[in-house]
Amino acid sequence: MKQSHILGLALLCVLSGSGWILLQIYPREIEFPAAGCIHFAVIGLVAMGYCLARRTSLPKVPVAGAIALTGMGIFAAPALALGVSAGAVSEFTSVLLFCSIPLLTVLLLSAFDWTGVRGVAPRSLLTSVFGMGGAFLVFRGQLPGSVRGWLFFSVIAACCLLVAVSGIVMHKLIRSVAIATAVALTAFGCAAPLGVYGLVTGWPSLTLHSVTFESVRCLLFDLPVMWLTVWLIREVDPGRLSARFLLVPLITAAEGYAAMGGGIEFEAGVGMILLTVSGVMLIRNEASAGDDDASSLHLR
Repeated sequence: MKQSHILGLALLCVLSGSGWILLQIYPREIEFPAAGCIHFAVIGLVAMGYCLARRTSLPKVPVAGAIALTGMGIFAAPALALGVSAGAVSEFTSVLLFCSIPLLTVLLLSAFDWTGVRGVAPRSLLTSVFGMGGAFLVFRGQLPGSVRGWLFFSVIAACCLLVAVSGIVMHKLIRSVAIATAVALTAFGCAAPLGVYGLVTGWPSLTLHSVTFESVRCLLFDLPVMWLTVWLIREVDPGRLSARFLLVPLITAAEGYAAMGGGIEFEAGVGMILLTVSGVMLIRNEASAGDDDASSLHLR
């Protein structure tokens, strides 16, 4: 990875992992899903304005539609899955499920011939498994105790698979597409399902103050996070980029322990070490050049 990619990934992980701090300083005035719809719409308008100012060419309609759909899989699907499952599945359990995305990504890259996507190093599978093990030690999730809980548990698990697939496909789709164009298509694509879900469940009453408040939050936090994510999806192969699903919860956990001011339990400390090592190893892992079956996992 280039130094700029490493710095971009580090910044993305810090911003994403520190989002809870922003909520403490800058609490929401509009709840899910209206807030998400507004945020994506604002990001889309900013990106579209940038495209118009730079006179950026648009991809063909089928490609543009595919980018919007894969973007929905990466951004809107998790937001919807977590929103509808709130109360049925614990937050720690949801975090653990999303920590499985690196493993799913490695398995997908190894099992199928994704044309144009670099294979993964053999040790990536073991690395991602150790990362999940570290997450289990840090975030002590629990299995659902009801049919409703298992239903939403399955929804989040399916969403994790969708995120892994969408990340691989989007990496291929936007290689020759300007970042601002990809961000605009993705943002407008994500705003649509969140808006529809909001209309079905009951759209809250909005004021100019609340919309402005959320728009400022979006420009300060969500816009740079989304822009960085789309740029990294285009520039970094999916196996390496999947490390963010281990490093982001690691940063959140570290900040949480620091905020509480207490000591770190032994198991949690070991888990954080495993998360750190696994995330760094995934970023450093690289398939051998010239190897026809680069993964060596023999799943194809």
